[in-house]
Amino acid sequence: MSALVALLCLAVAGLSSAGAAGLRLAGGASPYDSTGPRCSTGPAVVQPTGTVVAGRYTQVRVTGLTGTCSTGRVIVSTTTGTSTSTVVLDGTGTVTAGAFTATTATPFTPPSSSTGTVFVSVDTWPVPATWTFAPAGGGSCVVLGPNPSGATCAVSFGADTDGRADVYNIKATVTTTSANPVQWQATFDFANLTSFPFVARYVGEYAGNWALQPLPTGFCSGAARVVSYQGLPNRGTQHVSAASPLTLDFVGSLTSPVGNNVVYSCP
Repeated sequence: MSALVALLCLAVAGLSSAGAAGLRLAGGASPYDSTGPRCSTGPAVVQPTGTVVAGRYTQVRVTGLTGTCSTGRVIVSTTTGTSTSTVVLDGTGTVTAGAFTATTATPFTPPSSSTGTVFVSVDTWPVPATWTFAPAGGGSCVVLGPNPSGATCAVSFGADTDGRADVYNIKATVTTTSANPVQWQATFDFANLTSFPFVARYVGEYAGNWALQPLPTGFCSGAARVVSYQGLPNRGTQHVSAASPLTLDFVGSLTSPVGNNVVYSCP
């Protein structure tokens, strides 16, 4: 009996070996296999373009592409904190002369160069790309009158110190590079969402040491809310110098007039 069992085991082993020898392994499909050359190498530069309304865009322009690629795709995201990102545009466009434009139906506020991330591909090939955008501030300044030193002036904004959803309080400071006093004029766009948290229906100013220039006809019907200020000689605010900046104290509201001095009222 033992000899019979041993003989049977040898037979089965032989059949198994022979069967295995006759098997043919099928090669698995490679998940990615391409030896074709890239149709574009980049690097690409991406930035917002087109009409801007209240600080929002609907298009981006991709430039810096080379080669023969015909269709491009771009994804723009804004990053908050260390890991959270939100896609603000995902679109495609036809590549012409090394560039293409992508459009989204939902207007977006562009992230800054430091908070924006971007992915670009052309004919499905990823290419290195950089997002660039320096938000335009809601204020500017010019030096009026004699200016032998060629000095400039500028406007900077503080943070909203009110914090309510329907009211803000933001200070705007006028500075200059001139050591000597120079006359100034500052212009503010209260529809610029880089400097202001929302487009207020009512804006006032607390200090009242400035001369508000006349508002244009149809001011409240336009997308912008642009006003200009100059200093007042009788208040000692007509001139600004490097050592003596001036600060305007703006308050905006969605519901009712605010501030001691009306800037505009658009019910």
